[in-house]
Amino acid sequence: MNSQPHQYFTTKPTPKRSMKDCDLLCTKFNFDPVCATNGFCVHEFANQCVLDVFNCQHPTKRFMATKDERCRMHWLKRCDPDEVALI
Repeated sequence: MNSQPHQYFTTKPTPKRSMKDCDLLCTKFNFDPVCATNGFCVHEFANQCVLDVFNCQHPTKRFMATKDERCRMHWLKRCDPDEVALI
């Protein structure tokens, strides 16, 4: 018996999410900052939940968490507030 893990690939596109699917209940009051980048700029989200909601609402503008100190590096480009607004 082969105990190697199997990888499956599909050619089906990822189903489109509706905005209702992105309506996660999270609060900015749970302040646990997450520094994230989209490859062009950095932004500090209030917490991981807020970052996840943003990525769900904006699948073409996805941000990935990065090292916290990157958000403190003043020479890195900050994202425009309009670029990171939740819907």
